Amino acid sequence: MRTSIFFAALIAMIGLIGCADDDTNSVLASKPQIKIQYAQALSDTSKTVANIAIEGVHCDACRGKIKKEIAMLAGVTSTGFSSTKIGDYETAVIEYDPNLCKPEKMVEVINTIVDGAYTVQSMQVVTVSPAE
Repeated sequence: MRTSIFFAALIAMIGLIGCADDDTNSVLASKPQIKIQYAQALSDTSKTVANIAIEGVHCDACRGKIKKEIAMLAGVTSTGFSSTKIGDYETAVIEYDPNLCKPEKMVEVINTIVDGAYTVQSMQVVTVSPAE
C-alpha cells in the first residue's frame, strides 16, 4: 500500500514538473524577441555589464525580486538598477562573467519571473577593458 501511494505521489510530482516547464515555455513564447546590442568601452578595469530595459517594474519589491533571481545565475557578480531609465522602462545593471553566464539566460530568467510579470524590452552588453 505504501509503495502504491509513493508511486502515485511520484507520478503526480512528475506531472507538476511538466506543467511548470510548459508554463515557462508559454510565457517565453508570448514575449517579444529582442536583439542584444554589444558595445565596448575603455577603463582602468575589465568587466562586462548588461544594461537591461525591463517593462513591468513598478516598485522596490519588483526590483528586489529581479535582483534576487539574476544574482542566482552562475557568473553574476553584481546586480542593481540605474536611476536612469531607458525610454519608459526601468534599467537593470548586471555585471557578470561572460564565460559563465550568457545574456540570453538573463533575458529568459527575467521574462519568466512571477509568471511573466516582467518583459525585457532591450539589452545592451558593454565590455569594458583597459586601453592598450
